[in-house]
Amino acid sequence: MVQYLWEKYATNNFAFSKEDPDYRRVYLLNIILALGMVVLVSFAVLNIIIFTMTYLVILNIFSFILLIAISVYFHKTLNLEKTALLTTLLIILVLVIYFQLKEYRDYALYWITVIPPVVYFLLEKKKGRVVTAVFLGFMLFFILSRYQGWVEESFTTDSIYNIVIASLAMTVMIGYYELSREEAFAALKEKNEELTEISIKDTLTGLYNRLKLDQVLEYEVNRSNRTGEGFSVIMADLDRFKLINDTYGHIKGDHLLIKISDIMRSSCRKIDIVGRWGGEEFLIICPGVNTAGGINLAERIRSSIENHPFEEVGQVTISLGVATYSPGDTRETIVKAADYALYKAKEKGRNRVEY
Repeated sequence: MVQYLWEKYATNNFAFSKEDPDYRRVYLLNIILALGMVVLVSFAVLNIIIFTMTYLVILNIFSFILLIAISVYFHKTLNLEKTALLTTLLIILVLVIYFQLKEYRDYALYWITVIPPVVYFLLEKKKGRVVTAVFLGFMLFFILSRYQGWVEESFTTDSIYNIVIASLAMTVMIGYYELSREEAFAALKEKNEELTEISIKDTLTGLYNRLKLDQVLEYEVNRSNRTGEGFSVIMADLDRFKLINDTYGHIKGDHLLIKISDIMRSSCRKIDIVGRWGGEEFLIICPGVNTAGGINLAERIRSSIENHPFEEVGQVTISLGVATYSPGDTRETIVKAADYALYKAKEKGRNRVEY
């Protein structure tokens, strides 16, 4: 139960999933907001009961209220960029005020090291560099302007150098990590895109395969059910392809399938999905196209193939069946209808379009 409630909070009521590119930043931002509130309450209690530091109590309470306001804003609007910037500015403001309190300067400087990782992870590389540079520039000015008045036991020259150098080193390391992470993600994304392309494409023709066609059909059926705008499906099958394979060989048969695929692609619109259904069968999905439009496209494909000079095998023809979405249709029923129309085209002598 506790884990469920935390996951609900950390993902803004499950508005961000692990597949979301911003998931990592959202989760970290919510951790910082929650942890910040816990730390501020703890410090406020300690400062009231033990240390009796009035200024810090006021600072803790004020910051706690602002963190709650930012958290509520984030969960209500889901505006990651603005929330990250507000959180970063609040943390920096609190630290700047903290550094200005003379009586607490002796250990305050150690909090400089908090800023680089927080800023880089929340604002990412470009904004992170700018904000970190401005903050460290202010801290350098603050140290140089205040150092002469500090007692030597608090911070020696060496200790100040160490703090500044450690902060710069941490900034460089985080910047390098962010760059490496971005390069790794870019390479992974490119590889995933390649694998996705392989998984949805037919290796011979380069057309979409059965898996992708099924996905698009499901999408188009759902879209049509939702919007009322239909679509057409064309099922095509080369005539007497087995005879071509037996006569000229499978290699020339494969070359023929590749050329047929090119003709189909060039005959269709960019938004049409052209795929190899299996063997010498092809399926074309035409979004927003009615029966007449589907028949016209099928006839254009049929005519282009009939009149194309296939030098290796001679004249080739194709039969096509057209089906158009009707309310209540499913992926299976519309494919079955197109397949039946194709069967009619074959039955009536081949090299024709039926619907």
